[in-house]
Amino acid sequence: MVNRALTLVLAFAALAACAQTASVLPSASPTGEPGAPAPTAIQFSDIFVPQGAKVYVEKTMIFGTDPWYGQLALGASSDANATFEQYRAGMAGFGWQEIAAIRAPTSFLTYTKDARVLSVQIQGTTLRGSDIMITVSPREQGRGAGAGGPGGIGGSLGAPVPAGPGGPIRPAPVTRQ
Repeated sequence: MVNRALTLVLAFAALAACAQTASVLPSASPTGEPGAPAPTAIQFSDIFVPQGAKVYVEKTMIFGTDPWYGQLALGASSDANATFEQYRAGMAGFGWQEIAAIRAPTSFLTYTKDARVLSVQIQGTTLRGSDIMITVSPREQGRGAGAGGPGGIGGSLGAPVPAGPGGPIRPAPVTRQ
């Protein structure tokens, strides 16, 4: 029984060693509060990064530098609930405005700042800690019903149908075969 448990622990350790990770420095508080770490020149200086987080290199795809877009995959040592609370507190300090927050087995946080939208997906890991997927994309401005009004995201349900070159855009007819 002890040998079986030891074998299982060693198998998990070997599996964890296969994931290619890189260290990332925690984000410094942009507010300049006393005792806060000094801002550092890191690639992700405009978002909250948990202390000791690791970047999953093979799951990360980043375009540009300032501003940057893409997906950033992280692993944190804190459990999913603690990570969720850290992001809710941390992102506001970087000027991101929370749009939505859903706490579930896979939790989601959505933010907006300037011309970008950021989504944080947090999921607890099997043994300990949490996996974080951050997706940053440009925010569409002023096109169609889904773009919303000035500075807004999303449209109202009663928004007018956008007009194309030949008049209003209508769904294609459905034919049965």
